Amino acid sequence: MLIAEMYGESAKHCGKDNFYQRAVYWLAAKEAKKGSRVDPTLQKLVNQYVANYEAKAPTKEDIFLRDMSGKTIEIGCWINSSIVVP
Repeated sequence: MLIAEMYGESAKHCGKDNFYQRAVYWLAAKEAKKGSRVDPTLQKLVNQYVANYEAKAPTKEDIFLRDMSGKTIEIGCWINSSIVVP
């Protein structure tokens, strides 16, 4: 959960443009989901985090307009990770 929060807080600073910056929220949601697998009692909290991060991520329209569906994008800065665009 802590890593998810750090990703979420860094979103505006990691990414070459608005789309990539908002894509960081997909990584944050992915990390948050790991929390419920480690501790099932956190499921309600995890669901709140995931919903919050997914609401901030690029929309289906954004993905369509940039033809990014299914593509892997690299997130730089300290995160240095990649994510497949849903």
